[in-house]
Amino acid sequence: MGKKIFTIGYEHKKINDLIYLLKNNGVKVLIDVRNYPNSRINGFSKNSLKESLCKADIKYCSWPELGSPKQIRDFARKENDYEKALKLYKKYLDKMDNDIIQLGLIISTTTTCLMCYEDNPLYCHRSILADKLASNLGLKVDHIGNGKLENHRNANHR
Repeated sequence: MGKKIFTIGYEHKKINDLIYLLKNNGVKVLIDVRNYPNSRINGFSKNSLKESLCKADIKYCSWPELGSPKQIRDFARKENDYEKALKLYKKYLDKMDNDIIQLGLIISTTTTCLMCYEDNPLYCHRSILADKLASNLGLKVDHIGNGKLENHRNANHR
């Protein structure tokens, strides 16, 4: 596997920390995969995040279609069954081939990172998206934590 994609969650981070981690890993494009790209955390709503990233020479792209749909998020909260919710997202993602292809085109041209809220990628739909990208496009996936990288395969086996 040659090409790589990163993922990151902004939980427990400040905007400057996020930018530092992205820059430190050579990220040029951040793909926001939140279904609803707003946040109560200062600096992480779509427009504010886009502005901060632009100042750091990182392109921002919001891709809400690749976010976890509201029905799945509501199910996870109501039933407290995040494992099943991730399985539902995987089924949803199976219908998003065109988006996966388009995302693959971006990834093939520049260093890209998928972003959502959860710090732990295993509790976030972005890990399912990363799985799909890895298998469909032959990508290596690294999750950016607080100061360290974790390979996607290693994360799945912890």
